[in-house]
Amino acid sequence: MPMAAMLADESSQGPSAAMPGLRVLLLYPMNALVNDQLSRIRRIFGDPRVATLLSSGRGRLVHFGSYTSRTPYPGERSAEKDSYHVAPIFEKFYLPHLEDPEKQGARSELVAKGKWPSKDLVAFYAKDSEEAGTYQSGRRTGQARVAHHWNVRLRTQPADRELLTRQEMQETCPDILITNYSMLEYMLLRPIERPIFAQTREWLAADESNQLLVVL
Repeated sequence: MPMAAMLADESSQGPSAAMPGLRVLLLYPMNALVNDQLSRIRRIFGDPRVATLLSSGRGRLVHFGSYTSRTPYPGERSAEKDSYHVAPIFEKFYLPHLEDPEKQGARSELVAKGKWPSKDLVAFYAKDSEEAGTYQSGRRTGQARVAHHWNVRLRTQPADRELLTRQEMQETCPDILITNYSMLEYMLLRPIERPIFAQTREWLAADESNQLLVVL
């Protein structure tokens, strides 16, 4: 309730509400608790009705994301890593549940339990993207590998409430970040995550009433 109240109140506070930056940091000691909390966040802040209410006055949706060792994926983004870390999740799980009529019931149950991302997964994955791109690699196969147009894929969509990859959260800091103590320590030390804290610092400095809520 303090999270929802603070985010709702911020909507009417001024232009800084539209800025990216951490509003809420939820810290847990282990991934299992992070995953449990993510399910609750999805059911509340991932709900389109709640998202619409919180977007009023800020001109954008409130974003949330889970940032742990299981969040795809570490390091700089590349076509090879997209194919290895992201494609299997969509090809083996998300897309079959979206495309197979027999799995619609299972997907509805996952949504109800908060086990399904609050995200336009089809548009984000953009499997049918027309813009071509290639990736050359000799380290594993010794042959040229097709990048499957990754250069125009995995982009946050306008209706997305959840940020799914580390790269998404590094580019646009989520309002609500769920992580554990160990990962937070790494994030504070590594250059690749500095944009998250830089954007938060800019948001905090934009209005003296802006505050970071930490949930332990």
